Amino acid sequence: MEVAVHHFAAGVFAALTAKLASSIDDVVWLAAFLTPNLSPKERYANAITYASVCFIQTVLAYLISTGGEAALDKIIVAVVSRGGHNEETGHIISTERVLTLFAGFTLFVYAIKLGIEYYYEEILGEGGDDDDDSGVVGNNGNNKGYSKVQNAILDESSALDEEKGEGGRGLKAAVGGDFTIDDTDVDGDNVIDVNIDSFDDEDGMEGRNCDAIEIASSTGTARGKTFEPLEIEDDDIDASKCFCLSDRSRTLPIVAFLGSLDDLTLFVPMLVGKTFGMIELVIGSTVAGTIIVLICLFITKCEMLSNFLQRIPLAAIVAIFSVFLLIKGFIME
Repeated sequence: MEVAVHHFAAGVFAALTAKLASSIDDVVWLAAFLTPNLSPKERYANAITYASVCFIQTVLAYLISTGGEAALDKIIVAVVSRGGHNEETGHIISTERVLTLFAGFTLFVYAIKLGIEYYYEEILGEGGDDDDDSGVVGNNGNNKGYSKVQNAILDESSALDEEKGEGGRGLKAAVGGDFTIDDTDVDGDNVIDVNIDSFDDEDGMEGRNCDAIEIASSTGTARGKTFEPLEIEDDDIDASKCFCLSDRSRTLPIVAFLGSLDDLTLFVPMLVGKTFGMIELVIGSTVAGTIIVLICLFITKCEMLSNFLQRIPLAAIVAIFSVFLLIKGFIME
């Protein structure tokens, strides 16, 4: 029993060491996804996403170790042989080199896509998301939604003034004093008395006291009712339903998976050689991934560094990482 425990602990430690050795460079790009500039929910989501990708890679490594590596080697040999592979010299591209070059090339193409999007949205300013959302009532972007509705009300009131003249019952005429809307203006028998005397002209429309509006029925029993201005508070909106990831965070699964694709070539031989088992690999890689996330969080505690990482375009981060993988793949023997 004691021997089994020692063997299990040794396997977990070996998996942890292997994951740290192969993925410690992830700190370079992962820190940009965990800066304090992002909301806590988004940072937690990014950390969970990275841990999930690490788990998926361990499952893939186990599947490849059960026979997938041999099939992949046969495919590589067949492809290289068509290109003039000489079996006497023994020169053949390794599985690790193929995966590394594939990941680097794919990330480079993805970086080009991100660069084009960044050019159109940030430089040319053709995103248009803020302008589209500004017309929604309750939008927090400088209360543009409220202002839009208010302007529509003012325009309608101005139209009434033009139709009925200065002595009419439009909003502008109401500023000078009381007016009454009779049965011909509204449905029903109610008469509406509006008192504008207590309006605060210095504050404009938004600062006027709506308590001055009184409604009286034909019997007079409803007089004294007050109307409050339309206010939409943030507490009325369920934050959990409004939460959504930023464009930067949406790219994390792709970057994390392709960036660590070459780690499979390290895990597979160790699984085949019984250095550790599937359970030990899952535990060790999970702990190692947690350590990497904690390192990133510690680094981003520096406000200057955090702001610097946040200002770097995501396309540049992905491009640099892809070039690193391509260089690594080309210099492999």
